[in-house]
Parts: sequence; structure tokens; C-alpha cells
Amino acid sequence: MEFDSLNAALTSNSARALLSRNVFNSIIEYNPHVIALQETKLPCSGPSKKHSEILKDMFPDYKIVWNSSVEPARKGYAGTMFLYKEN
Repeated sequence: MEFDSLNAALTSNSARALLSRNVFNSIIEYNPHVIALQETKLPCSGPSKKHSEILKDMFPDYKIVWNSSVEPARKGYAGTMFLYKEN
């Protein structure tokens, strides 16, 4: 899946964001133990409170860990996020 940013995928209503959310919904139907996302393009502080709330609503059974690029890398350039079930 490719999208402009995790922010867009979670909060935008653009055609591309809606496609990304459809992919998330498809993944949820498979009920995987681990979900890995790359190129989240989040700031080095990670997901905002709003993003965290949306992710918890979408993936209520998952713990979330993330890693974002830090300076001197380009701000919001890269990042990964893993969602996993503890049991």
C-alpha cells in the first residue's frame, strides 16, 4: 500500500486516503497477529493523540509501537509502525 502519509490515510477523505482505509479494513478482516507499516511519514514525536485514538478504534486488540526518522534526516521522511496482539 502506498499513501501520502499515515495522517492522510487516517484523517483525509481524498480518494487515495479512502483507498488506504479500504486496505486497512481488508487487513482487519484477516485478523493478523502482526501488522507492519513502513514509510509512515510521521514526525519524530510519533502519532498525534488524534491518530492514536483513530488507530485504537480501528485496531482495538493491538498494541502499537513506532519508530520515526530524527534529524538530521528530513523531517517526517520515513518511519515504521508495528501493530501486534499480545495474546
